[in-house]
Amino acid sequence: NSHVAEVNYCDNPWFPEVLEQERLHCQLTNKEDYAQIWEGKCRLAVSGAIYAHEVGDAIRNSRICNVPYDPLLKVHAVFDLGYADYMSIALVQRQASEIRVIRYIEDHHRTLADYSAELRDLKFNWGTVYLPHDGRAKDFRSGKSAQEIMESLGWTVEIVEDIGLEQ
Repeated sequence: NSHVAEVNYCDNPWFPEVLEQERLHCQLTNKEDYAQIWEGKCRLAVSGAIYAHEVGDAIRNSRICNVPYDPLLKVHAVFDLGYADYMSIALVQRQASEIRVIRYIEDHHRTLADYSAELRDLKFNWGTVYLPHDGRAKDFRSGKSAQEIMESLGWTVEIVEDIGLEQ
C-alpha cells in the first residue's frame, strides 16, 4: 500500500540558481559522478574500484544477468575470509571460457561450520572450495587453519596463492 515517486532537483520549484550553476559545472567537469550526485542514480561500482569500468561495461552490455544453476556443472565456492568483517562466498560454475556466478553469500560473525552447513543445504553438485592465501594460517584460538576446518567438514580445498592486488 505504498506509492514510490522519484523526486529530483528538477522537481524543486525553489531550486536556487547557485545550485543550478554548481550542477551545470558538475555535468561538464565530473561526468563520472554527475548521475549519482544530481540524478540519484546508483553507481555501477564503488568509487576507486579497480574494475569499475569493466563492471559498468558488463552491465550495459548485458553480460551481467541472472544465471541459473546447471546441475551438470560443478559448483565451486570462492571464499574471502572474514569474521568481524564480512565473509564473502561466490558460488561459481565454469562452462568453457565462461565463469558463471550463480549465487553470492555475505555475512559476518559466523563460523566456517555454519557456512559449510548453509552450502550443503543447497544440494549443489559441489566442486572445489577456493580459499585465499591466508586460508592456511593457523588460528591462535583453535590451532587450526580455515583449510583444515573445511577439509574436516568434507570439502576439497585449494589455496589461491597471493599474487598481488593488480594481478
